[in-house]
Amino acid sequence: MYQNDGKPYSYRKTKFITFRKSQGIMEELYKVQQTVLIYPIVDKNELENQLGRINLNTNEVNRLRNYICDRLSLKTKGMSFTLDKNNQKKIYRFYILSEEEINPLSHKPRLEHNHQSPSYFNINELECGKKIVSPCSSKKKKP
Repeated sequence: MYQNDGKPYSYRKTKFITFRKSQGIMEELYKVQQTVLIYPIVDKNELENQLGRINLNTNEVNRLRNYICDRLSLKTKGMSFTLDKNNQKKIYRFYILSEEEINPLSHKPRLEHNHQSPSYFNINELECGKKIVSPCSSKKKKP
């Protein structure tokens, strides 16, 4: 499970996602099964209403519910995650990641210069064994 914080980023659709750890190191490549959009959650009933309208199987609904509830509980512990009920135009994007299709990147590739913005890679670039990898253009393709 992975969540985008509702910021107005323009992401390209992707079949896989990886996460950059310290120094930009990538250790695993996850298959994205589905992208789910959820509006701010006011209470548990609203969460259940939204989950009921999403085309997910029972396991995926439970994973998403648990992820959201866990993240919301972090806010009470001083963490920064929130689903902003005051900004009803903000939509949160959640990625349902495959539990079976996780490809280890044992050579731990990274960008030459790490940065916070999204990067897009050719799968072959990530899996070829190089320690330093180059992203594809990060510009969104025009239709």
